[in-house]
Amino acid sequence: MPMKRFAILILVFQYTLLFAQSSYCVDFTNLDSLKNFPVINEDFKNKKIILLGEAPHNMPANTFLQVEFLIYLNKSLGTKVLLIEFGGSEAYLLNKYLQTGDLKYYSKSYYGVKRALEAKLSIQKLYEYNKLLHENEKIKIVGLDFEREPALSFTIQYFLDQLDTVAQLSELKERVKMRCDTVAVGYDSTEPFLVFMRNEIPKYHQWLRQAPDWLQIEDLINSKSSFANFSLRDKDMANRFSKLSKDERFLGSFGTMHTRLDEPSLLAGLIQKMDGHKDDVLIINLHHENSFYNANKPIETSFLDDYGFFNRENIKTYLNHFNKIAECNSFVLKIDATDSHFKKLKNKCDYVFFLRNQMGYGEY
Repeated sequence: MPMKRFAILILVFQYTLLFAQSSYCVDFTNLDSLKNFPVINEDFKNKKIILLGEAPHNMPANTFLQVEFLIYLNKSLGTKVLLIEFGGSEAYLLNKYLQTGDLKYYSKSYYGVKRALEAKLSIQKLYEYNKLLHENEKIKIVGLDFEREPALSFTIQYFLDQLDTVAQLSELKERVKMRCDTVAVGYDSTEPFLVFMRNEIPKYHQWLRQAPDWLQIEDLINSKSSFANFSLRDKDMANRFSKLSKDERFLGSFGTMHTRLDEPSLLAGLIQKMDGHKDDVLIINLHHENSFYNANKPIETSFLDDYGFFNRENIKTYLNHFNKIAECNSFVLKIDATDSHFKKLKNKCDYVFFLRNQMGYGEY
């Protein structure tokens, strides 16, 4: 056998052996199979903050993983806080749904407005699971990002509905209702409404503070983060995170631009620099192959490629090798920092979640 071919066979054997030791076939719609993999579970156990790097957004895998992974981590480690790349109003609506099961709250959330079938199925599963937990074990959702519409306007309306017997609030309620009737869905249209609410609060504070959710609403209204303020966005998210209890375990789901461990000015890096969180963060980045958005539009290149995660040719070749020998459409690969191909990638994430042959959201 020619020496070159022999060397290639040895290389393939070594890769295959490594793959068998550090990769895990999983069904991302049911992650209970992860309990069979002691290595990955030990990593989860040693990290209090696990962040999923979505690439791209708007794929069912993201919402399935948020919920399935959260349920798995809750069962195994007691994780009960989901961090999302949305504002406090989105979290308010989703938490209200988890508490009541009333879909009027969910329908005004981002995925509710989009009528994304898989996202709805996921949140309904989380609701059913949460009902089984004792009060002090209940899962809750925290939004770290800027506010979006219509979630913001309807959150204020639903909050004011709790004070429906307070006659002094009738004018404020009417103005908020008018906004809900006309508000557009968007990223950067919330600031005028927030300014309006900040100006109105002093007039109504004695009644607003009577509602049980007032502190949440007050924090939401005083948030300065916005889509237009993109340069400070990660700092604002990290600041919101810093107010949460250090005793909790967290699962977060954010775009890969926020989860890079090698960028100290981005969310993951900023959290690592906080007191008590230096070694707490574990990153799992999602990587799609041969997958399609809804309307069958192909994902031509991974978001990770565009922003320098997998754009080095040797890393892409290495990942493609695992992709070809995998026997399943979805698997988790642990990044081996001792391998020269993965050395730089290890600085960015700890695991890669491969998702092949995926389709975009259906509509309900």
